[in-house]
Amino acid sequence: QEVFQIKDENLYKLNAYNLVFTCRKEGKGGGVVFYVHKRLKFRVVDELSHFKDNLFESLTIRIEFERNKSILISGVYRPNTPYQDMRINDQLDYFIDKMSNLQAELATNRCDSFILSDLNLDLLKFDSHTKTNDFIENCMINGFLPLITKPTRVTHTSCTLIDNILSNSSMNNLESGIIQNIISDHYPIFHVTSHLKKKVKPL
Repeated sequence: QEVFQIKDENLYKLNAYNLVFTCRKEGKGGGVVFYVHKRLKFRVVDELSHFKDNLFESLTIRIEFERNKSILISGVYRPNTPYQDMRINDQLDYFIDKMSNLQAELATNRCDSFILSDLNLDLLKFDSHTKTNDFIENCMINGFLPLITKPTRVTHTSCTLIDNILSNSSMNNLESGIIQNIISDHYPIFHVTSHLKKKVKPL
């Protein structure tokens, strides 16, 4: 998330990966990007890619496997800057509502879905901040749980959990975590899925 404006794709290309992104029509900041390995078959799902500059910015792709199996992956960014004449609480209500709608739409596809998110909403404060509690309750109602439970942004004065991977997967072997690295002011987060694991034939 927060890829700003990508005007020359060649500057951001990586060998063996497809670059997929969406940016704001106007202004700086925001935007969502995916790097998808070229061995994976995928497509952008426009009807699940909701983008409202400075309020709710998302991009969804479907990765397809053999035997008609697939997963949906959404990248979602919530800006925390003022938007026109909206109050901060109104902006947050808008985001929570749109995220709940997206989760409900993902759930109708009857496949595992993952939402990679920069929420700018500290989930560690679920018991002291009403809007955060509302957000988490909506996630659970839609069948999504946060896979990251430790702080993802740490400074000398604060520790916050504002980046997360939300999923409705029923697999019991999920592996997710945080990479403690100062490459950014946010720690990278990851999830390892077993969707591509191949069965080993007995000798």
